[in-house]
Parts: sequence; structure tokens; C-alpha cells
Amino acid sequence: TATGDRGNFGILPLNAVRWLTKPRQIAALVTKRGEDYFEAELFHFGEESRSMGAELYLLKSGNYKFTLTGDNGEIITAAKPFKVNGPRTRIAFALPARKRCVLRVTAE
Repeated sequence: TATGDRGNFGILPLNAVRWLTKPRQIAALVTKRGEDYFEAELFHFGEESRSMGAELYLLKSGNYKFTLTGDNGEIITAAKPFKVNGPRTRIAFALPARKRCVLRVTAE
């Protein structure tokens, strides 16, 4: 799940995402993925928020938006639109310290 999707147990994991941050004091679990959506739970163990990004690999071309929310539905990052033109699309956001967050990407 660190690379993206546990997939079917008969095949290797699929790389749905590459997290664009240092691999320290962070936990990431991809919970859903498809050709027009992506979802992951994130937790930063540090004391301060950190700049972060994701490079998404499995989305088909089109218009999307992403949000980052807390456990209780608190909006951390309001819907931000972006466009997918190929197999590597980057998004950027700030991850708060010590708060479980859900990153959701959906087609518009």
C-alpha cells in the first residue's frame, strides 16, 4: 500500500501514487483507486504541518478536483481543480501535524 494499491493477490501491487515528501514521520494508506478516482488516508507524526505532494499514475485524461479533509469532515484543503493529460500528474497540498486526513481525487 505504500506504492498505491494492494491489487489482486495474484499479481504485483499497482503503483497508483508516489508521495512527494521525505519518507519520515508519515503514514499513507491508499484506500480506493480507479481510472477516475483516488483516495488515501494520511497522517503526519511531526510537530508542524508539512508541504506535500502526490504524483498520480492511474488516472485517465480529464478534469479532476482534490480535497483534503479531517476525520470529522473538517475541510483542510478545499476542492482544487486540476487536469490530467498523461500518466504522471502532480498535486500539492499541506498536511497538518498529528491529524488523520483523507485525500480524495474525483473526476469533475
